[in-house]
Amino acid sequence: MDVLILLKLYYVFFLIGISAFGGGYVILPLIENYLVNHYAWINTRTLIDIVAISQITPGPIAINASTFIGMIKGNILGAIVATLGVVTPQILILSIFLKYIGLENDFMKKIILGLFLILGAISFAAPSRINTAKIQQDGNTVILDDSDAFAFGKLIDQSSVLAVTYYVGNKDVKILSEQIKNEQLVDGIYYVGGGESEAGYVHKLYAPKEGVYFYVVIAKRQKIQNYIITAILQTPEEYSSKSDLKGVISLAIKEGEKYLK
Repeated sequence: MDVLILLKLYYVFFLIGISAFGGGYVILPLIENYLVNHYAWINTRTLIDIVAISQITPGPIAINASTFIGMIKGNILGAIVATLGVVTPQILILSIFLKYIGLENDFMKKIILGLFLILGAISFAAPSRINTAKIQQDGNTVILDDSDAFAFGKLIDQSSVLAVTYYVGNKDVKILSEQIKNEQLVDGIYYVGGGESEAGYVHKLYAPKEGVYFYVVIAKRQKIQNYIITAILQTPEEYSSKSDLKGVISLAIKEGEKYLK
């Protein structure tokens, strides 16, 4: 085992861990920045797969993701080192807090209360016309929760996943459709066609190595003004006919409109 790789794993995940304030999903852009863009240890397709696996395995997504990536780069020892790297900052901060400040300090109690209020406000920053409670009650997984965008994922069947995103604002849907399509065209994923219906546009992409298709859908019309529904269906099934592609558009938009209020 290359010791240098282990040291790099620990160092990179230590940096990610010390920067990951705000929950497990905060770690994802940090992982993309360090491991996809800077070190090129994994590609975007692998990162998406790791996130999907992390969702169905017990434990926080940050720890699961670091463990999987450590396993890819350094087998069992790499998984252990990467996991230790990502949790070390939290252990150090908590240890310092308990040793020198403690939980009985009145000043710290006020700070902690203030943080809870701030985080509470942030957690309710999702666009107001989206029924986030029903999304979670139906067993869906929230992917993005922001003031101008909200996204969730759901399993369609054992091999298909649908990710729905709401964009808030006055955007040109055709331009947005092309932008989302181009964002998916990373290494190993190719554009193979598209279509449209009265309800929306669909772009068909294919990852031959994984044998997976991606159908990028965007609604032409808005059920609620300035709430644009987009979706990506990931599935091994190929839909080629106009009626099949219209069915994909209908499925995605129907799922998105279900949670608008």
